[in-house]
Amino acid sequence: MDELVRHDWSAKSLQVLNPVRLYLGVTLLSQCCNAAGTHIHPDIWQCKRNTNVLRSPLWPNFKVPTPSAIRAWQSMLTDVFILGLWKSLDNAEWVWWLDPTSGDVFERHPHLAWWKWRALPMHHQQRRFSLDGPTLDSPPPTSVRVSIRVTGRTLRLLTEGLVAPQVGRPPPATLCEALEFLPRSCHWAVQHAEITDEGRAIAAAIRSGAAVAVSDGSLRYTLGTSAFVIEGMDSAHRIVGYSRVPGPIKEGDSHRCELAGLYAIVTLVNCLCHHHRITQGSILVACDNTGALKPGAVDFLPKCSQKNLDLLQAIWKSIQESPIEWTTQHVYGHQDQKAKDSHHPLPLSTVKWMHLPSSTGPASMPKYSLPLLPTSRFTMKGGTRRHQSEISSLVGVSG
Repeated sequence: MDELVRHDWSAKSLQVLNPVRLYLGVTLLSQCCNAAGTHIHPDIWQCKRNTNVLRSPLWPNFKVPTPSAIRAWQSMLTDVFILGLWKSLDNAEWVWWLDPTSGDVFERHPHLAWWKWRALPMHHQQRRFSLDGPTLDSPPPTSVRVSIRVTGRTLRLLTEGLVAPQVGRPPPATLCEALEFLPRSCHWAVQHAEITDEGRAIAAAIRSGAAVAVSDGSLRYTLGTSAFVIEGMDSAHRIVGYSRVPGPIKEGDSHRCELAGLYAIVTLVNCLCHHHRITQGSILVACDNTGALKPGAVDFLPKCSQKNLDLLQAIWKSIQESPIEWTTQHVYGHQDQKAKDSHHPLPLSTVKWMHLPSSTGPASMPKYSLPLLPTSRFTMKGGTRRHQSEISSLVGVSG
C-alpha cells in the first residue's frame, strides 16, 4: 500500500484495493510474484488465496472480492509494478524453498521454524511432495524459491526460481555421479539403471560401432512401464534398467511407454559418451514400435499436433546433440518370430530379451505394485544381486 500512496492513488481507489489485499494476506510485492520474480502469481492475479503466503493466525478475515474489485486489483498490478529478477536470492519473507540436492521442500513457519516436505515418486508431470513435519534442519544456501500449491497433505511444485551460483563444483568422477549431474527432470528415466565397470565395455563398443540397445514398453490400464538393455560385443557388462512412465497416460497409449524406454537409452548413452569423452561412434537401437522409432529418422521434425510431443521432442533433441550416429531398427516383439527380423541379426541375448512372452512384461504385474523409487537413485553393481533380481522380475532378464 505504501507504493500506491507514493503514486498518489485516490482514497476511493485505496478503499477498494485494501480489502482485496487483506483478503489475500499480502503485504509485500514478493508475496504476489512467482518464484522467479518475473510474473504475478496466477492465484494473486485472480484474487484467490494461495499457500505461497505466510499468514498469521490473527490475520483478519475478509469477504471474497467482487468482480469489480478484482478488475481494479488487476489494473493496479499492471500499472504500478514493474517486475524483474530478484535483487537478492535470499529472502526472509519467502515461505517455500527447494533443496536441489535432496529434492525436499522446506516451508518457513513463524518464529524461524521450518517444516519439511519429502519428494514423492515421479508419477506425474508436476513434482509432488508429502508432508514430513517439523524439522531442525534449515534449507541449505543453494536452495531456490519455488511456487507451490498445497492440497491436504500433498504439495505440487508449480515453478522454480533462479539457482544460486555455485562455485568450483568438481567434475563427476564416476558415471553414476555424471547421471546425478543430469537435470532432475530426466532422472526418472535412468535412476533404476544397473551399471558395471563404469560403462567402459559399452563405451568401447560405441567407438567400434558394435553397440546395440533394445527397449520395450508395457501398459496395463493407465500404469505404464518401460525397460531397456544396452550391450557391447556380448552380454558381459551390459546396462539394464527400467522405469515407471510419467503420466498422464491414456488407457491404451502404449506408444508413450515405448518412447520412455527409448528416451532412457538416449539419455544414458549421451551421458556415457560425455563421461568417457567419446567424439565419434555409433549404436543400433531396436524397438517393436515403428512410431516410437521416428525421432531417429534423418528427416524427422517434431510437430505440435503429435501425440506425446514432450517425449518425442526430448528424444529428437538428444539425438541431434549426440556426438555419435544413431541407427534404428524395428523388430517384432514377444512371440512373433518373423522372417523379416533375420536380415539384420542382433546379439543372441538381446533377441531373447525382445521375444519374451508377454506375461513377463512390466505391466503384467498387479496394478500399483511397482516398488517405490529408492533413496539411492543409481545402482553400481557390487557384491550384491538384489537389484539384478529386482530388474529380472520386471523385464524377465536373466543375469
